[in-house]
Amino acid sequence: MSSAGKKTDSSEARRDVKESRRKPKTSSDYLSSIDKLLGAAFDLMKQTTAVDRAAFEQLRQLRVKIRYALSDIDGRESEGIPRKAPILFKEHSDEDPLLFTARVYSKWLRKKNISRADIRRLDPQLYNALYNLSQPSEKMDQIGLRTKKQLNDIKLEAISNIQRPSTTLKMGELPPDQREHLRLHNLIRNRKQRSKN
Repeated sequence: MSSAGKKTDSSEARRDVKESRRKPKTSSDYLSSIDKLLGAAFDLMKQTTAVDRAAFEQLRQLRVKIRYALSDIDGRESEGIPRKAPILFKEHSDEDPLLFTARVYSKWLRKKNISRADIRRLDPQLYNALYNLSQPSEKMDQIGLRTKKQLNDIKLEAISNIQRPSTTLKMGELPPDQREHLRLHNLIRNRKQRSKN
């Protein structure tokens, strides 16, 4: 190779490095890169017949863990459900729990993607205060705080015809949207079985 060719290759490599330094990397970016690398290794191992089965299984399990981490980051951020309570009720215990919930969680109540179970996980004291009200279910329905079943019903109504997704991958290996699709499919199947009994 000529010296001019070497200079061009090295200058392109330096430019790529500079561009990659400019873009801030998130944990999602790193996990995506690792997932791509593991996917390539997984495909190479599938093609080789003399691969140790235990090593193949270890690689698969590692890939599943990476995808769980990715889906946890991507899925929760896309849904917008907070990981922790924006404000804890114990800091505002003098406020009416319904008004507090409507004020603090208004963004998620409008999107209709937060449930009572999420409130229980995020702020147990608020959850208890809501259920200590007289006629708690009616009052929570008024502000749009639904049960998990009600949210599932809304999702099922939005989907006209739900079919079983591919089962070539295990549940943990599916992307978040396909995992949700499979969850809804299984929900329908379970409800049908319960109605027969």
